Amino acid sequence: MTDEAALARLKEFAASIAERESTREPGPDPDRMPGSGSGPGSSPVPKAGG
Repeated sequence: MTDEAALARLKEFAASIAERESTREPGPDPDRMPGSGSGPGSSPVPKAGG
């Protein structure tokens, strides 16, 4: 069984991503580059004994 409201939200989300990607400047995505300060593992981890 399909939840029509959830399906509509997914379609809207996919359309918004496609629109954002089509208007994005070419080049690397700063959100996906190491050391950019965002994303998993981006916060500094204190060294033990330091």
